[in-house]
Amino acid sequence: MTTENNHSRRTRKLQKTSEQLSQCAWQLFESKGYEATTMEIIAEAADVARGTLYRHFPVKEAFIAYRFKQDQLVHQEAVITAAMACKDAWSGFTLVLSLEASYAERMHEYLGPFLVYRLAGQQTTEQIGEDDIFFALSLSLIARGQRNGEFNTKTDALRLAEYLAFLRLATLMRWLGDKTQPLLPLYEEMLQFFMHGAVFKN
Repeated sequence: MTTENNHSRRTRKLQKTSEQLSQCAWQLFESKGYEATTMEIIAEAADVARGTLYRHFPVKEAFIAYRFKQDQLVHQEAVITAAMACKDAWSGFTLVLSLEASYAERMHEYLGPFLVYRLAGQQTTEQIGEDDIFFALSLSLIARGQRNGEFNTKTDALRLAEYLAFLRLATLMRWLGDKTQPLLPLYEEMLQFFMHGAVFKN
């Protein structure tokens, strides 16, 4: 019992330290700018040794991943419930992509570094599903859509969710390369392509 209590205490302490470091880093990002803020500046502002900082956040991009994950955890239950309550997959995807586009535009400065960091991790599909609410929700919406006749069943739901994940990534990269237009119309175009394909139909 004592060992379990000690482990729990250490876990809480690590989580508290991570949260404090994250808050300090984001204050610096907002005041100095992301590019101008170095890990050394964060360590000095947080009054911790660089070794301590690197144990919690090995690279600066890890602060972005941590923030995105915390924001996701706050909202994911409500988003999943709302999306799965939609009458069909199209409505569910439209809702989720609208929310994501709004968030992405608020956090646009950090999306580029985050995507590079995320892709460098070479995650498996299972790991992406654990970390990305959109992928897991896509899988659920597609599987339900297959049962309801919205999607063909020749390709399994997991593979279709993977295809959509790549389309979403490409759309985000396209938008980051030229943010002269809102993200949502690009998402709508992407969804139209995913749902109906590129084949001309009379």
